[in-house]
Amino acid sequence: MRRFYLPLFISLLAAGALAEAPAGYYDAADGKSGAELKTVLHQVISPCYNLDYAGFTATYWGERYFRRTDWHPDGGYWDMYSDGRLLEYDSQKLEREHCLPRSWWKLDSDYGRANSDLHNLNPADEAANGRKSNNPLGETEGERFNNGVSKVGASTLDGYTGTVFEPADEYKGDFARTYMYMVTCYEDYADRWTAEGLNMLTNETYPVFKPWALEMLLRWHHADPVSDKERQRNDSVFALQLNRNPFIDFPDLADYLWGDRADEPLSVPDKAIAPTLLTPVNGFQVDFNEVRSSYPSTRYIPVKGAQLASDLTVEFLRNPSEAFSVVRPLSYAWANNLAGDTLMVRYKPVASRADTAVLRIGGVPGQTPVLIYLYAQGVMTGTTEQVDPVTPTPDMDVQLFYTGPWDKTSLPANMTTNAKGDPYGNGDFSFRNNKEYLIVTFDDAPGVLQFSARPYNAWGTNDNHLYIYEGTDANHFDPDPIADLDTTFMQHGSTYNNTPLIPLSENTRAIKIEYVKVKQNVGINHLIITRKKTVTRSPSITGQLPLQVRCADGVLHLQGLERASRVQVYTLAGDLVAEAECPTGDASLPFAPKGVFVLKSGDIVCKFIAK
Repeated sequence: MRRFYLPLFISLLAAGALAEAPAGYYDAADGKSGAELKTVLHQVISPCYNLDYAGFTATYWGERYFRRTDWHPDGGYWDMYSDGRLLEYDSQKLEREHCLPRSWWKLDSDYGRANSDLHNLNPADEAANGRKSNNPLGETEGERFNNGVSKVGASTLDGYTGTVFEPADEYKGDFARTYMYMVTCYEDYADRWTAEGLNMLTNETYPVFKPWALEMLLRWHHADPVSDKERQRNDSVFALQLNRNPFIDFPDLADYLWGDRADEPLSVPDKAIAPTLLTPVNGFQVDFNEVRSSYPSTRYIPVKGAQLASDLTVEFLRNPSEAFSVVRPLSYAWANNLAGDTLMVRYKPVASRADTAVLRIGGVPGQTPVLIYLYAQGVMTGTTEQVDPVTPTPDMDVQLFYTGPWDKTSLPANMTTNAKGDPYGNGDFSFRNNKEYLIVTFDDAPGVLQFSARPYNAWGTNDNHLYIYEGTDANHFDPDPIADLDTTFMQHGSTYNNTPLIPLSENTRAIKIEYVKVKQNVGINHLIITRKKTVTRSPSITGQLPLQVRCADGVLHLQGLERASRVQVYTLAGDLVAEAECPTGDASLPFAPKGVFVLKSGDIVCKFIAK
């Protein structure tokens, strides 16, 4: 594995390089209490940078992340599961342990974005981790396992009689606050908790913990207060992942959510008093890992601000190969929202070599510009024809246009799948196993279907197929496919293969894309269902007038939002350029770009011209 560390990263390894949450980070939680407070905190902390659990080895995580977040003051990796401290990371002896077991939220084989959350991942002794397994936290005599730090055995608590894992007293608060963080950051996973997780949790977003578990966690939280170890780790994770554990920043927060202060509104100190860029932090680093020239890669960096009043500037200070590019500009209005904005950086190799670049985000009065360090290992795979992905054109009446995110937990309500659903590095939806499918339903009479497909490795003569089926709804499909995209279509080496226009019947309200696999994989993206452009759009299924969109003089005006929803704006190339949460009714938002764009709000998709 290539090792490539920038000088700034080494300087930031020192303890105490960061101090606390930036002023303004928690402003939205001020005055909130109970369930509302938990939901707002979820919105504040859930946007984060994905460190990619599967894309990097355990040794990479150990050397790049754990050495920074879990290094003992006396030397060695700080293992909360045993009394050992290895000076060098050995993946045969230390494992990447999910504090709250990932099997608790597993959906088929999909672990979702929480799988890579460093707040929930620690270096753990292999033997202790194996005995911990996916058991809930608890208290026990440790008759099944006891190494002096970790114990596993029958629960001695009222309310649960099964096998439990009990950490050492000095770490019980650490575990409790991690569990509190996980059920808050991933509040949207409430309906995913499996039977194992339901030993401690419920499928409700609040209070989420079962009474016996909540009593124990609060008791552990108070008996083992926040330590310097946790504060330093929280700061280090923030620098790497760009979100924080609020139960470490505000130790009283647990009582405001579940304790004797649950009816009191939270008063947040250190509010922003001037325009502030909250994330990313100065010195933030993005590793694209190994990228093949035929498959450019994009990384998504959350950008959040407080009281920003002018657009942020983004420029390369160093990009000698010009292999890195910024997909779209940043908007201060989007950055001020709870969900923040997203800086999308793309890398397409120009040679087989290691590439580096330095980005600078500025434009905040009185604040030093933030530097972001980028690096990647390019791999040239021969000359391939670049094919632009399918996008709407001016003569289309767009019924559905979806470009992601493609992971199973983020798909819209009108999409269902039995596929694993983890996106490839470029964001395509992945089919990796035989008979995996994606079902899409829609409301209006259709015209044609089209999408972009990308083969992974050469299909050659393998008898692989993407079948397209029509249905009247998500449960009733014709037995015969209307299209078969086989190896003749998929075998050439373009970045994207755009399907031909596939006509759909007038009564079709669902399509199924099914992968029949012998070997290799395929990804799809930019899925569109359109008709030829008509004078007016059909009314929505509720009978309300469709959403009216007008953009002029740098302001995007929306009229007729039927419910509060997330509004997303794309270029015709499918790049996300703006995103915000909008209330029911009418809304006006700053929007500086000019040209033709596609707007999505719930099931509504429409095009508009920004003048």
